[in-house]
Amino acid sequence: MKKIAEFAPDAIDYLDEHHNKIWYRCGFYEKSKCAIKELNTISINLKLVKVVRSDEDFAEVTLLDDWNNQKRHTVDLAHNSCSCREWQVTGKSCKHALAWILSNRGLQIADYVHEYYSVARFRAAYEGRVEPFPDRSQWPEVDLGYKVFPPLLGRAAGRPKVQRIRGCLEGKATKKKVKCKRCGDFGHFAKTCKLAEHDSDGEIGGSSKNKR
Repeated sequence: MKKIAEFAPDAIDYLDEHHNKIWYRCGFYEKSKCAIKELNTISINLKLVKVVRSDEDFAEVTLLDDWNNQKRHTVDLAHNSCSCREWQVTGKSCKHALAWILSNRGLQIADYVHEYYSVARFRAAYEGRVEPFPDRSQWPEVDLGYKVFPPLLGRAAGRPKVQRIRGCLEGKATKKKVKCKRCGDFGHFAKTCKLAEHDSDGEIGGSSKNKR
């Protein structure tokens, strides 16, 4: 954030005015929970360097990032927080917290996940009545003051497709077969026919034209 403010201070003012809720992750409210990859998959692929224990709850965790650079953060199990702030924002333990949890015997990953992801919260979200919707023709018309156009699509790379994608209930396309005029079989032309040709005298392999 500081680097962006030093390089382009006008960009910060513009983003704060027009996109103050969605443009940067570090500005997320810590009580809003976002879904991330499953914790078990993350714990298997941890690139742990070392864990320095301070007490039962605090520790310094050093991990390797995707570019093999060492990054160190402090983890507090008592308050479910990490200096990288991923744990506070998402409600799920970050990589540093997972490394510290797995280093302690008797600790379970599920005990350090926010109750937002619990089955009880899921059931509570859908225990009420879901209001029905009328037909689209009965929806109220709202004048937005502007017209919304579809996004501009560029041409995709490669040769464009000629045949359309058929539905699952449609049959396969019937391909037109070529017929040979010499032998009458399908699948090849007379020019590539392998059937022996008879000349006017009835001999095989003869030709009326002189070869040069």
